[in-house]
Amino acid sequence: MCQLILTRSVYYLSTRDDPAAIPTGDFDREGRHYTLLDVLKNDLSETDARDYIEVVTMDSGTKDMAEIIKMLEPEREIATEDGYTGILKPNYTKITVEAAGYKTSSWTVSATRTYPNLSDADASLIPKTITDSGRTLTLAGVDWQEAGEFYNAIASYTGTASGRSVTGYTVSVEYSGEVTKTSRDTVIYTAVFSAENASHGEQCH
Repeated sequence: MCQLILTRSVYYLSTRDDPAAIPTGDFDREGRHYTLLDVLKNDLSETDARDYIEVVTMDSGTKDMAEIIKMLEPEREIATEDGYTGILKPNYTKITVEAAGYKTSSWTVSATRTYPNLSDADASLIPKTITDSGRTLTLAGVDWQEAGEFYNAIASYTGTASGRSVTGYTVSVEYSGEVTKTSRDTVIYTAVFSAENASHGEQCH
């Protein structure tokens, strides 16, 4: 009479281990030849998942959104302090751009005014200041032209203008995605082998 003999080998692996390393080849023991019957898997691992947002800040020399998007990493690997890991991607609708700083610069501006039909080539007849584009300019010189019994004056005025310009920009972008943490990292594999035990003089088929 044939009897099927079973033996089992149990392996405790993590989810990161490769089960292909488990021995599954035939072997002989106590006069019997054992062959793999099956490999049973019991996954005891537990994984927690949650949404995660990380705000990344960087410097930029431009506020052009197309150029800023080129600067961004398409994805970021994240590992949190409490053990969660995952891949985050940028949320292009949540990009903010702010001026990082300013510098003040000044320059000279000038203007001319013509005063015709003056009775004399006398600078006292010419306004000492004028307002041009909201700026006060001061008389710098007069070019006199005789016109019969009168004089035409072409007066030049100068002044200083100043303004602020941006020195750079600060870009902030949200990276978001799902992160996971394995709280229990055990997978049990049971390799089941079988051998036939025949009575004396019998042969199992």
